[in-house]
Amino acid sequence: MQNLTITVDDSSPTFHYSPSPVWSSATPLEDANLSSYFKNTTTHTNTSQAKVTFEFWGSSIQIIGAKSPNHGNFQVQLDDQSFGSARELSTTIVCTKWTFKWKT
Repeated sequence: MQNLTITVDDSSPTFHYSPSPVWSSATPLEDANLSSYFKNTTTHTNTSQAKVTFEFWGSSIQIIGAKSPNHGNFQVQLDDQSFGSARELSTTIVCTKWTFKWKT
């Protein structure tokens, strides 16, 4: 079977942010590094327990983002499999990616 990689921007309607009023897109005034991000977009919240869902068929997903002094932790779950917390907090701004693979 061939591998196929598709990159989906956080502004895509395939992402479902909930509760929706607590999520917003950053402006260049809020994030000086916005031009470094894919399609110059980023979606963020300061609300604990807020979540984003994305439905796909496959066995793994990569989350590409930035670690920064003003970022926090996030949790990933694929189907019923939890991957615990990943940390976005860093003393400097660093672009990074996390890969999560579904285990059978």
